[in-house]
Amino acid sequence: MAHATLLFKNQYTDEEEQAPVGYSWLFLLFGFFVPSVKEDWKSVFLIGLIYVSAIFVTQMEFFTILLPVIEYLIGVSFVESLPILMPFYINVLMGFFYNRIYIQHLLSKGYSVSSVTDGDIDIKTLEKKLRLQLPAYKTLAPKPPTPEIKSSASSIEELEKLAELKDKGIITPEEFDQKKKQLLESI
Repeated sequence: MAHATLLFKNQYTDEEEQAPVGYSWLFLLFGFFVPSVKEDWKSVFLIGLIYVSAIFVTQMEFFTILLPVIEYLIGVSFVESLPILMPFYINVLMGFFYNRIYIQHLLSKGYSVSSVTDGDIDIKTLEKKLRLQLPAYKTLAPKPPTPEIKSSASSIEELEKLAELKDKGIITPEEFDQKKKQLLESI
């Protein structure tokens, strides 16, 4: 069970993600499928690389020479099962680290801590336990609306209409010049 669950929120997109703190039992059971479901592709690649290299190392000659010594020291024979169980051993070890890795992934994507949803622990204690700076979520002030910029084509059409009105005598040349000046300033 995790010590606590943090609710992260992206201050730009308002997306929310949950991240447990503590041992990752999901990672123990499902391995690299956990980061792939969370779309943490960097971790998927890294863990896959660890799986492949660990299985490769168990097949190397120096390891087969070292294995009887290890078996003698711990008193258990596991020569045949080691390559098969290597992903499980990796999952056991990575379970201690994956939740912290996922929290770092969320922080790098611009998320910040919104609240602690499970557990009776505060943010400062979690920061010490994780050895991470956990920024608090701050709502951003709404952006002021951007003024509409008229396209130059609509300004030209409006200028042509004003010229027609001036030619017909509906508006005076002074009114025409005033509107023309306003339209040219807005472009």
